[in-house]
Amino acid sequence: MNLPTARNVLARQARELDLPRLKALYVCVIKLHAIYVDQLVRRCVGNGIDHGVTALDILRGGRLLPRHRQLLVRLLNACVEDGYLQVQDGRYSTHTAAPRDAHDDLLDELRGYCEGLDVIAETVQRAGANLYAMMNGEVEPVAVIFPEGASSGVEVLYQDFSFGRYFNQIAAGVVTDLLRSRSTSGGDLPAYRVLEVGGGTGGTTSWLLPTLSGQPGVRYVFTDVSPIFTRRAEQKFAAFDFIEYREFDLQKSAETQGFAAGDYDLIVAANVIHATQHVGETLANLLPLLKPSGKLLMREITQPMRLFDFVFGPLVLPLRDEDARGGELFLTASRWREQCLAAGFVRIEWLPDDGTATSDMSEHIVLATAPGKSGRLVSPRPGLGSGLLGQALANDGSYLADWSDCAGQEAEWQARVGEACAEMANRHGNGRTVPLPDVPARAPDWLNLVRLQWHAKPLEPAWVELSACSSDGTWHGFSGMEIVGDDDTLVLPAVPETHYDWSWERMALGAIQGKAVSGGFRLSDPVGSALETALLAAGVALDMDAGRTLLVIDPSVMALDAVATSSLGVIADADGGDIVVVTRAAWAVAPEDTVNAVQHAVWGLARTAAVEFAAQDAKRTIAVVDLGVASDWRDLVTGLQAAAQGEHWVAVRHGAGRQSASAGARRQGTCGLADL
Repeated sequence: MNLPTARNVLARQARELDLPRLKALYVCVIKLHAIYVDQLVRRCVGNGIDHGVTALDILRGGRLLPRHRQLLVRLLNACVEDGYLQVQDGRYSTHTAAPRDAHDDLLDELRGYCEGLDVIAETVQRAGANLYAMMNGEVEPVAVIFPEGASSGVEVLYQDFSFGRYFNQIAAGVVTDLLRSRSTSGGDLPAYRVLEVGGGTGGTTSWLLPTLSGQPGVRYVFTDVSPIFTRRAEQKFAAFDFIEYREFDLQKSAETQGFAAGDYDLIVAANVIHATQHVGETLANLLPLLKPSGKLLMREITQPMRLFDFVFGPLVLPLRDEDARGGELFLTASRWREQCLAAGFVRIEWLPDDGTATSDMSEHIVLATAPGKSGRLVSPRPGLGSGLLGQALANDGSYLADWSDCAGQEAEWQARVGEACAEMANRHGNGRTVPLPDVPARAPDWLNLVRLQWHAKPLEPAWVELSACSSDGTWHGFSGMEIVGDDDTLVLPAVPETHYDWSWERMALGAIQGKAVSGGFRLSDPVGSALETALLAAGVALDMDAGRTLLVIDPSVMALDAVATSSLGVIADADGGDIVVVTRAAWAVAPEDTVNAVQHAVWGLARTAAVEFAAQDAKRTIAVVDLGVASDWRDLVTGLQAAAQGEHWVAVRHGAGRQSASAGARRQGTCGLADL
């Protein structure tokens, strides 16, 4: 669904984050993690780790509780990944000594990253120092993480720390968009019931309640498995009179605990579902509680996190779905999609979007939508749309379809794969090159649901990922290609109706050519005085208080992700005014022109923004003017004159303006954003 508020919050607040500090914090925690794991292991097997020991040797040598075997293996494998241990044939040994002598300095460094919230570093130190005691049963993990019942360390981490606050703000933006959708449905507003599961310290709750406060008919049910947390929440949120407090164990049947099917519009789960023993079963337990088309809003860590595994790991019960998680405690965003689909949700989307500046910050807000026909499912199979590709799961080229009619077939199966890939190429590619996945000649006898995903990276061939869900809920991939996890190349999400074949027609500007552009522009970001001087000399009026924004893309920047991030930030934070983007060599207007691929990609971003503006009825326009590599800035004046006449896609070479003539575009014309 369209989430304009959440996306605007994401882009605006991202500019306030100190991402280099977050990266430095990660590096610091990795070193502390190595120290604490080294202390744990040497308490168990002494210097045997220098010569090679198995996880079982460590478990037995330290008399660690068997329930912590999975945690021990995760800790050891993390040290292998970080270069402190090595493993061969299941035997772990020292590769690089842990920096034990730097322990106190590292803690001081960590405090410096925690924005004055020293309780975070204190919680890390306390958990690390007691890791052995927690894992061998000498002390209860709860007593270490929440000493004397205090929860301040965890609370500020999730609620007040800037990076945790960022994801809570996105979650609040999503709720705002859901409420807006409710208010535009017409008629009297129905009751809106929200269930929060695993509410804990209420870190995310504290950001959602102000958004819900004052909305008619809202009821909020705050739950946790522990009455300690529900009692504290009742005190913390006493100012809100629309909340009730109940206990709820996610790993037991919701129905037997008194929660009625089809009773809730929204379920909130902040960093809790991963802590259950079987994510798929937990999701299936929650789904029936939602009304038709109800939403499950999750805030989840989506990559391995050293801090969380050794601090909170001892609190987690043994997992029964390790394979589904890829051997980690935390699921990636794509694995959350798989689990939600298998549980019966029909649409899954997440923020931040893949490829954006904050997408690798370690967390995501995941929004899963329940089927629309019935609040109670008789099976985990969602109702699917008709056609080759069934139902679109999100606006990123992902689909879920019922291909059970091809089960055990050969010719029908091969034809279906070819036709589906051709349709995806028409929707998301150039319509001519059809990537075909490597599939078996004959469809499996158990074939039922299939998932298709379009993949594309800059300057590389696109490909289609195809997988199928077996009767036990396991997804099996057929594609010969895989996404490499450590590849930092920007992945381009597929956006429907934004692929165009371009030609250029000379514009008849007539009497307006050569005249100054009426009104002024403000430059999007602080820039050098040389550019400002050149623009003013060319006749471009600049005014920092102007309502229109001029976004000049620097042709010397060749990193697509950097250009995309800065461009999207400006588009999302342009104070509601019109935008003119200026590129150079984005198009080969003349045969001798050479295209700058990064500048070319900006046009795709602008097209997508235009579609979003139209969908939001934003009353804003976006235009793009492409200049030649060596064009004088006076060519920009010509482009701005064309934009003033309603042309949104303009190229100017040697003073001559050209307008786009896009073949195959589903919507044509230049009257307004709806025609872009």
